[in-house]
Parts: sequence; structure tokens; C-alpha cells
Amino acid sequence: SYAKGHADPSEFRKLVAHAGVNVCLVRRANRDGHSMRSFEIPAVGGCMVVEDTPEHREIFGPEDRAVRYFATTEELVDKSRVLLRNEEQQRRLAVAVGEHIRTGKNTYGDRLASVLISTQN
Repeated sequence: SYAKGHADPSEFRKLVAHAGVNVCLVRRANRDGHSMRSFEIPAVGGCMVVEDTPEHREIFGPEDRAVRYFATTEELVDKSRVLLRNEEQQRRLAVAVGEHIRTGKNTYGDRLASVLISTQN
């Protein structure tokens, strides 16, 4: 009853930017430490609670600078509830994470360059 189907890019941007909290999961079966959403959500102005992985910590830095981390379902629920009650914190984190990915060598181009460099070594 919660699924609304696929959103086109314009609608996706609006939904993410206006959501109080966006949850960013990784695919554990693929041993992923981040996902495309790790970059897409901040790029369109979303506040994030992200799965606590070494890659997410490398990308986003310490807790509460740009994102909040969770390792358990209980942490996800608790941190999301706190953020949903505090619009100022939502905005602060959304702005911080957006600026971070645009200025911190974390664009798709930056990530591709790091992969290409590592394959040459």
C-alpha cells in the first residue's frame, strides 16, 4: 500500500528533496559499501540516514557532519524519528551533504577517475 510505482527524474528530485529523511541502503549480497543513491540523494537536496559502512564513512566523514549513520533497524528508526521532528537539522544535513559531494571529490566523474587510476597501478 506504500508503493507508488516509478517516478520520472523530475518527480524523483521533488520527492527526495521534500522528504524529511531519505534512507540509503547498500546491497550486502553484492558487498557494496555505497550505492548510486549515496550520491543521487545529496545531489538533489535530500537529508540522509545512511547504512554505516566503511565506504560511506570514507565518503561522508564523521557522524552528523553531513549524514547520520545506522547499523541496526532500531538505530535507523531512532535517528529517523529525531530528524523528522527537527526540520532545521534536516535542512542543515541536506545542505552539508550536497556541498560535500559537489566539492569533496565525490562526483561520479571523480569516482570513475579513482577507479581508472587504481586499475592502472
